[in-house]
Amino acid sequence: MSQEKKEAIKEKLTAVREETVRVLEGFTEEQWNAPVYSDEGAEWRVIDVVRHVADSERGMTALMAQFQAGGEGVPADFDLQRWNRRVVAKLQDKGPADLLAGMAANRQALLAFIDTLADDDWPKKGRHASLHILTIEQVCHLIADHERTHIAEIGARFQVPGAREERSSLAPGTWNLAPGTYIFTGVSRRRLYRLLTMPDGTHAPSTKSKVGVCSG
Repeated sequence: MSQEKKEAIKEKLTAVREETVRVLEGFTEEQWNAPVYSDEGAEWRVIDVVRHVADSERGMTALMAQFQAGGEGVPADFDLQRWNRRVVAKLQDKGPADLLAGMAANRQALLAFIDTLADDDWPKKGRHASLHILTIEQVCHLIADHERTHIAEIGARFQVPGAREERSSLAPGTWNLAPGTYIFTGVSRRRLYRLLTMPDGTHAPSTKSKVGVCSG
């Protein structure tokens, strides 16, 4: 991969993180603890979503390091929904300041990892937590898209300017693996169906066959 493409990925990651900070800065304690959605019977508050995003970046960076070293990735029977629930529970003692500091540290680790990649590392692949086989390049993009999706949800919840329009578009919340096939990050199929509802009440075509559900 050319240096130009490497820098483009870094710029994408930086732009998404700037949006994250823009949405979250100035949130009150009440807003941090406000529900964003209920998924699989569990209520996800703003702080829970941010806990999930923070851990996902850390986990996907470690996963790419496995791919780089020739590893296969997560086990074939990996249970992503169970993992996500356990992570949010484990991070209950992390408040907003801790989470934002941790996200900054995770991002520095990710950028440092990207700097270690040689041209022949980018196509190395392995099993992502979604159970899809992804390349290192794809996971780098997925980290940014995953964060963008969740922050857009939070922004829409509090009507942050610009967030609602982004949430209603298919592209920001998906990552194109192949023509007509998308991974939508961080959601169950039930909530995915709701998120893909168009303004006229219809749904994205071929949702059941063309969309995979995952999060880091």
